[in-house]
Amino acid sequence: EMQHPAPRRLVSGLQAVDVDTVQAETLLAAMEGEIESRAHGLLKKIKGLKASAGNLFASTYEEWSIEDELQIRYGHQERYLRSISV
Repeated sequence: EMQHPAPRRLVSGLQAVDVDTVQAETLLAAMEGEIESRAHGLLKKIKGLKASAGNLFASTYEEWSIEDELQIRYGHQERYLRSISV
């Protein structure tokens, strides 16, 4: 039985949910006073999400605009987590 890839719109929507989820996890860790201990794991998640988003956008975005889009989605959070990562 042949499997069909998920429609691009669905994959894009799921990627947006992933962005919201990692932001929520970061806020929760901060509220629980565990942001320093969770920073490394959150950075790993962001790295994976950036890779999958880059692949998703590769066929429709210019290469330079992919990096801009990733910075908009993850840049601030990534810089913050790097600054406190233990």
